[in-house]
Amino acid sequence: MSVPSVTRRQAIAAAAGTSLAGVPAFLPGAQAPDRLLVAGETEITRIYAAMTQCATDKESNAILERAWRFDDFIAAAVPASLADCAVKLRRVLNRDFGMVGGANDRDVPALAQVLDFIEGLIGVPTLPARPIARSHDDDGT
Repeated sequence: MSVPSVTRRQAIAAAAGTSLAGVPAFLPGAQAPDRLLVAGETEITRIYAAMTQCATDKESNAILERAWRFDDFIAAAVPASLADCAVKLRRVLNRDFGMVGGANDRDVPALAQVLDFIEGLIGVPTLPARPIARSHDDDGT
């Protein structure tokens, strides 16, 4: 029995707990690999804007949980373009919810993925480099 492949669009819809119809299939000016992480980042912005309309903490927490699912998806997604790298960096460097807001398990792996993508384009250093952390608890050895 074969398992159907899951597209990035389907994955972000599942991560966000929304229907596929809620995830844009095209964003003007974005290249194909960039569309989903950019769409996820856009949806996070929309979600936080909607929080101002919440009447109760329960409503606010439900909306916040949805934004966190998008953030988890973006952090876990392997970047396929420089635009994907930019999205990942903006999420990690977000003043309210990124590294400054408090350490979490997804920031260091997200940064390592960005570094891997960039080094895939430009090559790895030829000089000995200090060990790179790949997880929050990684001491680099």
